Amino acid sequence: MVIDMMWARIEDNRVRELTDIDPEGRFPPGVYNWQPCPDETAVYWAATEGDEGVWSFAPYVPPPPTPEEILWTNLQAQRNLLTTATQSMMPFILALNLDDVTDPTIIEAKKWRDYYEALTLVDLTEASPVWPTPPSDI
Repeated sequence: MVIDMMWARIEDNRVRELTDIDPEGRFPPGVYNWQPCPDETAVYWAATEGDEGVWSFAPYVPPPPTPEEILWTNLQAQRNLLTTATQSMMPFILALNLDDVTDPTIIEAKKWRDYYEALTLVDLTEASPVWPTPPSDI
């Protein structure tokens, strides 16, 4: 079946619904804003009314995150990494507390301690912070 025309229902400058059936006369006037659109238009695309009432459609591009969103996201990532580091250090801490310490245990404990400290120093205000690499022997 060949589709002659696609229609997009526009709400808040976003495509909310698509149909290949002409909506003219199907809804009370003024209730919905239906506009003809290209076949490749997709739901959630941005819709902009230009000069002379001609609409244009483009894939929606979300706005960049705010500084608060960046900070919140990075705080969550940091907490998860610190939790993992803490859990990974526990066997070494137990060995130290039980006087079951060996030189390799001390070396590994120090690696994890350094990693944990490096995690706390990451700049959480950066959009893509550089996270330290955990010790390889997990």
